[in-house]
Amino acid sequence: MQAFTDKWLRAKEEARSDPEKQKKLDDALKSLGLSPQPSRLRKVDTGDDRLRGLQESGTRVRPPESLREQIEAYRRAIQKK
Repeated sequence: MQAFTDKWLRAKEEARSDPEKQKKLDDALKSLGLSPQPSRLRKVDTGDDRLRGLQESGTRVRPPESLREQIEAYRRAIQKK
């Protein structure tokens, strides 16, 4: 594997100073059938947000009235931490 890597690195170095070797290198690389790497940066889709108004945390359904006071005490206690 090291010999393979050395061969390609040597060809790349030689191609910098010789246009004919650059063409041979380009042809050899194209013959491998590789495609260019996509950009590592990805666009964040900021399109239509259909989930508006949702809470990130907390309950989505009101707790039963019998537990409401205990739940509120718990929420106040964890907010103090």
